[in-house]
Amino acid sequence: MHIQIQHVSVVLNNQKILDDINLTIHEKEHLAIVGDSGSGKTTLAKTICKLIFHRGEIIFNNSDTQDINI
Repeated sequence: MHIQIQHVSVVLNNQKILDDINLTIHEKEHLAIVGDSGSGKTTLAKTICKLIFHRGEIIFNNSDTQDINI
């Protein structure tokens, strides 16, 4: 599966958690996201799974996530 994250931002409780994230994960590519506690790792994962409202686009295999049920 090919995933493109384009200009994704998330604000929760009036605090910017993710700001203009751009990332491409190619098919058969492995990715690990590491960082300090509170750096936004879980927020990014939940955003990709459509559990958190976001600005920007998340595209799976050239289709917007709005058209895909995960």
